[in-house]
Amino acid sequence: IRQAGLLKETKEYTSAIGACRHLSLWTQAVLLFDDLQRGLLELNAILCNSAVSACERGEQWLLAFAVLGGMQLAGLQPDVITCNAAKSACGIGRRWALALALLRATGGFSVRVDVVSFNAAASACEKAARWAPALGLLRDLLRRGIPVDAISRNSAISACEKCGRWRWSLELVDWACSVHLPMDRIGYNAMISACEKGQEWTLALAALDGLRRAGLERDAVSCNSATSACEKALRWQASLDLLRQASGSLKTTLVTHNAAISACGQASDWQRAEVLLDRVCCTQLQPDAFACSAAVAACEAGGEWARGLERMVRCAEFGAVGTVIATAGISSCAAASLWA
Repeated sequence: IRQAGLLKETKEYTSAIGACRHLSLWTQAVLLFDDLQRGLLELNAILCNSAVSACERGEQWLLAFAVLGGMQLAGLQPDVITCNAAKSACGIGRRWALALALLRATGGFSVRVDVVSFNAAASACEKAARWAPALGLLRDLLRRGIPVDAISRNSAISACEKCGRWRWSLELVDWACSVHLPMDRIGYNAMISACEKGQEWTLALAALDGLRRAGLERDAVSCNSATSACEKALRWQASLDLLRQASGSLKTTLVTHNAAISACGQASDWQRAEVLLDRVCCTQLQPDAFACSAAVAACEAGGEWARGLERMVRCAEFGAVGTVIATAGISSCAAASLWA
């Protein structure tokens, strides 16, 4: 580009790289940055910030650090925008250790960290399922007297959720309420999911009710997690109640139906399992191997091996075939002593 004479001055490159950032064209932004360096043109903070932000949007953490390194070689001090964008790129790339290292190094750049700085690092920890560092960042944020926002709180709750630390998730929710930091749907969903992973179905339902009492509408994620929690606890009636409620107000997903079908299977209620699977087939949802195998297993548990085999054949018509369904069918035959 430089040799063609299209861009000659730093300010022209600055505008071009800024445009690439707005359009999420990280490849072009990096090429322009490299072209500028080869031309020995002077860098500036605005240009570098745009390049790092473009890399962040393109989920290119390594290139973001390369731009950061080029900035330092040019004698420019990264500012809070540069560092936050680089940490966010680390979060997208699940490079939580690098994000923490950059947060610690930010003080060496004479940059005053803010809540966005901590949130970027906390998000990296959350995406990498590192709950302890995420909680450490939250404590550090409070120690410095920097106001905590919804992103800070939700990142910590989600990190605990991903690691199955449901007690910590509940503690964080209680703390947020005690300091008058209103919970949002993202935070509640993370707490419900944490309870689901911890097989705490009563707490999951309580959190779902807390969502309602807070004046927030439940979504498919809320209902899926709560239904799965009931299914894992063999509470099939609660699973069906949640599915019924969701069907009246939400566009249910296959995950919701799968959990309810599986709950019926575990309760040997093959009739309800078949009704639910037929309902899925009548909608735009495509039954998968899990739904079909759960229905076949329900028939087996109810002593209806013939129906189970018939269901297996019908599922094959939908393309839902696989080892899981075949195993369920073989199990039905074994239960009926039809091995030959």
